[in-house]
Amino acid sequence: MGNLFRLFAKKDRIKLTRDVSGDWMVKKNLQILYIGTKEKCQTYINQMPLV
Repeated sequence: MGNLFRLFAKKDRIKLTRDVSGDWMVKKNLQILYIGTKEKCQTYINQMPLV
């Protein structure tokens, strides 16, 4: 049952990833929310509302 919870909990996680081209992006699920420098992406994540 714990594995099932972790499977669903990972879906709404927001991640900071680096693309093959070297661009930094903020992703939620498979959707790209923001593309920019690492610092700007971290600022974007920090300013997101916690809902």
